Amino acid sequence: MNMNPKDTAGHPGRVTPTPSRRSLFEPHADRLPLGYPQRAQILAAHRAAVEAGRPDYLDPRTAAVVITAAEHVRRGSCCAHDCRHCPYC
Repeated sequence: MNMNPKDTAGHPGRVTPTPSRRSLFEPHADRLPLGYPQRAQILAAHRAAVEAGRPDYLDPRTAAVVITAAEHVRRGSCCAHDCRHCPYC
């Protein structure tokens, strides 16, 4: 991970990393591998949420709320929770 160990004010443990050069629509291979069940549907749900300006979407496989890569960038930092679409890893 490409992280600067500086804490973000008011959020102990959060770090302020530099975003990767990947597209917001291309998750890190470790976070959403090619063989992951329902990967295409997950990526479609993520893309639809980003294009609609929504901060998250419901995972088609688990029904969990997943934060989009665009929302991570808007927040400006990594929360260090290994998020699926984290643009900082």
